[in-house]
Amino acid sequence: HFQGDLGVIWIDAHADINIPRYKDRGSPSANAHGMPVAHLMGLEDTNPELAEFVSEPNRLQPQNIIYIGLKDLDLEEVEHLDGLGITYFSAENSTTAQLMEICQEIDKLQNRVDHMWCSIDLDALDQAIAPGVCMKNKGGLSYGMITALTQYIGVATNLVGMDIAEFAPKFDDKDDKTAKLILELIARLLGGSKKRWDETAYLEKSALAESPRKKLQRWKKTSAL
Repeated sequence: HFQGDLGVIWIDAHADINIPRYKDRGSPSANAHGMPVAHLMGLEDTNPELAEFVSEPNRLQPQNIIYIGLKDLDLEEVEHLDGLGITYFSAENSTTAQLMEICQEIDKLQNRVDHMWCSIDLDALDQAIAPGVCMKNKGGLSYGMITALTQYIGVATNLVGMDIAEFAPKFDDKDDKTAKLILELIARLLGGSKKRWDETAYLEKSALAESPRKKLQRWKKTSAL
């Protein structure tokens, strides 16, 4: 619809950039579930079968995607990420302390495109806040991180669409913790609050990197002394 002018923020424990088996390369499991990004990019140099999935003018460009929360990757997926120069943050680097850097990359992406899409696979989130998934993630994104991140995306980008995948209700706890979190994330992505992440109390303050606004205020106070 946007003819290739679309940026994608892909929040997931998995890169989903595998390819079918072709000349002894490709997905070890051959499961198409781990291939959507490869299909959207049309990795025809690696597998001709992917070339026609999306017409060339409309393909997702490597420079127009940001991965956040990656944790479980196949070797060839790492090769694709590095070879294509895709921006990505591992689960270890997707913390509230790194939020400033991640938001800066989102700003750069928004400046390259007119429209943004956000895809969230719930297995990117820590099992303590999102137990209702098939593949639970110990050490995934925290509540503070995912709420601050979706808050920022909802306010600072021209978000035209979203998807939240992998919800498994039968694994949710008795208080419907995951279901309630999904509704909260949707509300934040839709701009439920007009405040940026550094104006809210949603982050764990002990891990919060100092915001530009606070740095400026501190500098002014110091200069006035």
